[in-house]
Amino acid sequence: AVLTDIDSEGGSLVASNLLMLGNADTAIYASGALSLSQTLVAGYETGMDSQDASTLVNSILVGNGTALTGSGAWTVQYTDSYGNQVDWPANVSAGVGGNISADPLLSRWSDDQDGTNDKVSLSAGSPAIDAGMPGTWDTDGSVADMGAYGGSQR
Repeated sequence: AVLTDIDSEGGSLVASNLLMLGNADTAIYASGALSLSQTLVAGYETGMDSQDASTLVNSILVGNGTALTGSGAWTVQYTDSYGNQVDWPANVSAGVGGNISADPLLSRWSDDQDGTNDKVSLSAGSPAIDAGMPGTWDTDGSVADMGAYGGSQR
């Protein structure tokens, strides 16, 4: 299922395999920490906003105004940030490893804020295929892709 936005007030949010296609100002807001993996966030004014130390792994941020923001420090690994007006704020530790800035070659993404007409699986030749953190796996047991689901569900 495609989600439009998540607001987490208090506590932490831990999630994987999130597919967020823009039709809200902010895809994910958390007053606490975020710990996200294999997430795709596309077409928002702000992709993710966290007020506490947060992590993002094996993910894709594409076509957002600002990919990541907030007062909390971000640790970002094996994530593709492409086509965002602003990628990483100063509090992002983006040099940890495996991050790229390349067109993820989504099958069909229109950025029209209507997720029902999009297919955001990775096309053949995508640099995000099997580019996830070493030792992590997609739902089908193959090497992790960047973005939601991966593997046979690509």
